[in-house]
Amino acid sequence: MRLALICGNRYASPVEKILALQLKRIGDVILTLPALAALRGSRPQAEVSVVLVDGCGALVPLLPEGVRPLLYRRGKLNASLWRELALSRYSACYDFTGNDRSALMARLSGAEEKVSFRKAIDKRAARRRVFNRVCEASVRDHHTIDYHLALVGAEGAVPSFRPEIPAETRRQIDQLLAGAGVTVGFVVIHPGSARDEKYWPADRWAEVIDHLAGDRGLQVVVTGSPEAREQLHLAAVKSATGAPLIDLSGKSDLVGLTELLGRARLVLGVDSAAMHLAALSETP
Repeated sequence: MRLALICGNRYASPVEKILALQLKRIGDVILTLPALAALRGSRPQAEVSVVLVDGCGALVPLLPEGVRPLLYRRGKLNASLWRELALSRYSACYDFTGNDRSALMARLSGAEEKVSFRKAIDKRAARRRVFNRVCEASVRDHHTIDYHLALVGAEGAVPSFRPEIPAETRRQIDQLLAGAGVTVGFVVIHPGSARDEKYWPADRWAEVIDHLAGDRGLQVVVTGSPEAREQLHLAAVKSATGAPLIDLSGKSDLVGLTELLGRARLVLGVDSAAMHLAALSETP
C-alpha cells in the first residue's frame, strides 16, 4: 500500500495524457496540424502535448485548441523537458518524426501504446523494441497530411482543420495591407524556400508576374522571409519584371503570413512552408 502511494504520481493520473513527437522542420509541423486536430477531436477529454524543436516555436499559435507545446531546444540539455517526459504517465505516444531522438522520447514517456511508422521502425532494430504498434501507411502512397492522419488512426478523414488566427494578428495584417495599398482579390507570389534546389529561375517568375499583372490585371503581392538568400532571389525576380508588384517580404511572422495567405485569391510558389500554410488556409 505504501509503495502504491509513493509511486502514485508516476503511474496514475486522473486525466488521460497523449504525447505527439514532431521534431522536423516547419513545413512538416504544418502538415501534422490536421492529425493533431483529429487526435484532439477523437479524445476531447485528454491532455494532448506535442514536442517541437525550438525553431518551430513560431507555429505555436497555430496549434489546434487544447494541444500543449513542449519545446526541444537544440544544443541545450533540455533537463526540464526530459524530466516531464519521464514523470508524466502517458496512455499513448505518436511518433511523427521517426529518428533515434524521438524513439528515446517515446521510450522515456512510458506510454502504454507507442506508435510509429513502419518505415522508421525498420531502419533500426532498437526502435522495434520501443514501439508496440506499427502504422503500415506508406509515404509514397499518401499525401503527407494523410500519412500523418493514418498514424493517429484517422486515415481517410477529411483534413478540415483551419487555424484560428489571433485577433491582434488580424489587425496587424489589416494595417499592413492597407498601408501598402493592397486591395481585395490580390494574388501572392512566394518564390522562396529553405532549400536551394527548390528555387525556380527568376526570369520564369517574371513571366508569371507579367501575365498576372499585365495580361490579367491582377494585383501581385510578393512575400518571403528576410533571410539573405531569399532576398537576393526576390531582388532578381523584381529586376526581371517590369510589372507593378507590392513587396511584403519580411513584414510579418508565420502567423501573420498565414492570415495574409488566407486572404489571397491565389498563391503561387515552390514547395515551402508558405505553400503548406496557404493550403491549410484553403487558398487555391
